[in-house]
Amino acid sequence: DPDNYWQGWQGDARRNRSRFLHKGGYEIGTVSFAEYLAAYAGVKKFAHLQKGVIRRMTKKHERFGADITYYVARDSQSGQIVSGLACLDLPAVNQSIHHNAFQLPEIKKSFVATALVDQWFRHCISRQIKFLNFGIYFTPGASPKSWQGFSRFKGQFGVHTIRFPKALSRIVFKR
Repeated sequence: DPDNYWQGWQGDARRNRSRFLHKGGYEIGTVSFAEYLAAYAGVKKFAHLQKGVIRRMTKKHERFGADITYYVARDSQSGQIVSGLACLDLPAVNQSIHHNAFQLPEIKKSFVATALVDQWFRHCISRQIKFLNFGIYFTPGASPKSWQGFSRFKGQFGVHTIRFPKALSRIVFKR
Protein backbone atom coordinates (compact mmCIF):
# COMPACT_ATOMS: atom_id res chain seq x y z
CA ASP A 1 0.00 0.00 0.00
CA PRO A 2 1.90 3.09 -1.21
CA ASP A 3 0.11 5.38 1.25
CA ASN A 4 0.75 3.18 4.29
CA TYR A 5 3.93 1.28 3.38
CA TRP A 6 5.33 1.78 6.87
CA GLN A 7 2.37 0.11 8.63
CA GLY A 8 4.09 -3.29 8.36
CA TRP A 9 7.18 -1.99 10.11
CA GLN A 10 7.84 -3.04 13.69
CA GLY A 11 8.65 -1.30 16.97
CA ASP A 12 11.56 1.11 16.74
CA ALA A 13 11.26 1.62 12.98
CA ARG A 14 7.71 2.97 13.30
CA ARG A 15 8.60 5.09 16.35
CA ASN A 16 11.78 6.45 14.76
CA ARG A 17 9.96 7.33 11.52
CA SER A 18 7.42 9.27 13.57
CA ARG A 19 10.18 11.00 15.56
CA PHE A 20 11.92 12.06 12.37
CA LEU A 21 8.73 13.43 10.83
CA HIS A 22 7.81 15.39 13.98
CA LYS A 23 11.15 16.27 15.56
CA GLY A 24 13.52 16.75 12.65
CA GLY A 25 17.06 17.89 13.34
CA TYR A 26 18.34 16.27 10.18
CA GLU A 27 17.73 16.80 6.49
CA ILE A 28 17.57 13.91 4.04
CA GLY A 29 18.83 14.48 0.51
CA THR A 30 20.92 13.02 -2.27
CA VAL A 31 24.54 13.75 -3.16
CA SER A 32 27.07 12.85 -5.82
CA PHE A 33 29.18 9.72 -5.62
CA ALA A 34 32.27 11.78 -4.74
CA GLU A 35 30.52 13.55 -1.86
CA TYR A 36 29.12 10.25 -0.57
CA LEU A 37 32.58 8.63 -0.64
CA ALA A 38 34.15 11.60 1.16
CA ALA A 39 31.57 11.31 3.94
CA TYR A 40 31.98 7.53 4.11
CA ALA A 41 35.76 7.90 4.38
CA GLY A 42 35.19 10.04 7.50
CA VAL A 43 33.79 7.09 9.46
CA LYS A 44 36.84 5.74 11.27
CA LYS A 45 35.08 2.75 12.87
CA PHE A 46 35.42 0.72 9.67
CA ALA A 47 38.80 2.08 8.55
CA HIS A 48 40.20 -1.46 8.13
CA LEU A 49 37.45 -2.27 5.60
CA GLN A 50 37.24 1.03 3.76
CA LYS A 51 39.73 0.39 0.95
CA GLY A 52 37.92 -2.76 -0.17
CA VAL A 53 34.47 -1.24 0.20
CA ILE A 54 35.47 1.91 -1.70
CA ARG A 55 37.00 -0.20 -4.47
CA ARG A 56 33.78 -2.26 -4.72
CA MET A 57 31.60 0.87 -4.67
CA THR A 58 33.73 2.53 -7.35
CA LYS A 59 33.41 -0.48 -9.65
CA LYS A 60 29.64 -0.55 -9.18
CA HIS A 61 29.42 3.19 -9.73
CA GLU A 62 31.37 2.92 -12.98
CA ARG A 63 28.99 0.22 -14.19
CA PHE A 64 25.64 1.30 -12.72
CA GLY A 65 26.20 4.94 -11.71
CA ALA A 66 22.99 6.27 -13.25
CA ASP A 67 20.97 3.71 -11.28
CA ILE A 68 22.58 4.26 -7.87
CA THR A 69 21.09 6.85 -5.52
CA TYR A 70 23.28 8.20 -2.73
CA TYR A 71 21.08 9.35 0.16
CA VAL A 72 22.54 11.25 3.08
CA ALA A 73 21.34 12.74 6.34
CA ARG A 74 22.80 16.11 7.26
CA ASP A 75 22.73 17.77 10.62
CA SER A 76 20.31 20.69 10.11
CA GLN A 77 22.51 23.11 12.04
CA SER A 78 26.04 22.25 10.90
CA GLY A 79 25.27 20.77 7.48
CA GLN A 80 27.61 17.86 8.27
CA ILE A 81 26.74 14.52 6.67
CA VAL A 82 26.16 12.12 9.57
CA SER A 83 24.77 9.08 7.78
CA GLY A 84 24.37 7.67 4.29
CA LEU A 85 22.64 4.98 2.28
CA ALA A 86 23.44 3.95 -1.30
CA CYS A 87 20.86 1.94 -3.25
CA LEU A 88 21.13 0.38 -6.68
CA ASP A 89 17.88 0.29 -8.67
CA LEU A 90 17.36 -2.57 -11.11
CA PRO A 91 14.04 -1.66 -12.77
CA ALA A 92 14.25 -4.58 -15.23
CA VAL A 93 13.77 -7.00 -12.31
CA ASN A 94 11.63 -4.61 -10.22
CA GLN A 95 14.23 -4.48 -7.45
CA SER A 96 16.34 -1.99 -5.51
CA ILE A 97 19.40 -3.27 -3.63
CA HIS A 98 20.88 -1.91 -0.39
CA HIS A 99 24.38 -1.24 -1.68
CA ASN A 100 26.13 0.52 1.21
CA ALA A 101 25.34 2.37 4.43
CA PHE A 102 27.27 4.24 7.07
CA GLN A 103 26.63 6.29 10.17
CA LEU A 104 28.84 8.34 12.44
CA PRO A 105 29.17 6.59 15.83
CA GLU A 106 27.96 9.63 17.78
CA ILE A 107 24.47 9.44 16.26
CA LYS A 108 24.07 5.68 16.70
CA LYS A 109 21.06 6.07 19.00
CA SER A 110 19.24 8.51 16.69
CA PHE A 111 16.45 7.90 14.19
CA VAL A 112 18.47 8.94 11.14
CA ALA A 113 19.12 5.45 9.75
CA THR A 114 15.38 4.78 9.81
CA ALA A 115 14.73 8.09 8.04
CA LEU A 116 17.13 7.06 5.25
CA VAL A 117 15.40 3.70 4.83
CA ASP A 118 12.07 5.55 4.80
CA GLN A 119 13.37 7.74 1.97
CA TRP A 120 14.47 4.60 0.10
CA PHE A 121 10.97 3.13 0.46
CA ARG A 122 9.37 6.35 -0.84
CA HIS A 123 11.82 6.46 -3.76
CA CYS A 124 10.96 2.86 -4.72
CA ILE A 125 7.24 3.56 -4.50
CA SER A 126 7.63 6.60 -6.78
CA ARG A 127 9.50 4.44 -9.34
CA GLN A 128 7.07 1.53 -8.90
CA ILE A 129 9.86 -0.75 -7.68
CA LYS A 130 8.27 -3.54 -5.69
CA PHE A 131 11.18 -5.39 -4.09
CA LEU A 132 13.69 -3.79 -1.72
CA ASN A 133 16.67 -6.09 -1.22
CA PHE A 134 18.31 -5.46 2.16
CA GLY A 135 21.19 -7.79 1.34
CA ILE A 136 22.93 -10.19 3.69
CA TYR A 137 21.07 -11.04 6.87
CA PHE A 138 22.42 -12.78 9.99
CA THR A 139 20.83 -16.11 10.87
CA PRO A 140 21.52 -18.21 13.98
CA GLY A 141 24.68 -20.25 13.58
CA ALA A 142 26.08 -17.88 10.97
CA SER A 143 29.14 -15.71 11.35
CA PRO A 144 30.28 -13.06 11.89
CA LYS A 145 28.20 -12.27 14.96
CA SER A 146 28.90 -8.58 14.32
CA TRP A 147 26.07 -8.72 11.72
CA GLN A 148 23.46 -9.39 14.43
CA GLY A 149 22.76 -5.75 15.31
CA PHE A 150 22.58 -4.62 11.69
CA SER A 151 20.30 -7.54 10.83
CA ARG A 152 18.06 -6.71 13.79
CA PHE A 153 17.79 -3.17 12.39
CA LYS A 154 16.90 -4.48 8.90
CA GLY A 155 14.34 -6.90 10.35
CA GLN A 156 12.15 -4.05 11.60
CA PHE A 157 11.06 -3.06 8.09
CA GLY A 158 8.73 -5.97 7.36
CA VAL A 159 11.36 -8.00 5.55
CA HIS A 160 10.94 -11.56 4.34
CA THR A 161 14.06 -13.67 4.62
CA ILE A 162 14.94 -15.82 1.62
CA ARG A 163 17.48 -18.53 2.33
CA PHE A 164 19.81 -19.47 -0.47
CA PRO A 165 21.60 -22.80 -0.17
CA LYS A 166 25.35 -22.76 -0.08
CA ALA A 167 26.85 -22.85 -3.53
CA LEU A 168 28.35 -26.12 -4.64
CA SER A 169 32.02 -25.63 -5.39
CA ARG A 170 34.33 -28.15 -6.94
CA ILE A 171 38.02 -27.69 -7.47
CA VAL A 172 39.25 -29.56 -10.54
CA PHE A 173 42.88 -29.96 -11.51
CA LYS A 174 43.55 -30.24 -15.19
CA ARG A 175 46.17 -32.78 -16.10
